[in-house]
Amino acid sequence: MCTALGIHSKSFEKPFLECIFEFDGTEGVKYIQQSDILDYLKHVESRLQEHERCT
Repeated sequence: MCTALGIHSKSFEKPFLECIFEFDGTEGVKYIQQSDILDYLKHVESRLQEHERCT
């Protein structure tokens, strides 16, 4: 409905992407502080696989 009205990118997409970037950044910093490098890289790999699945 939002896409059909032309308000999707203004009302939803931009704020949603901003939240995702903030979440990913915060999560990445937190994860690397609490884990060793191997666990962090495994986590990053799982995120990349999820991204590939979504696209």
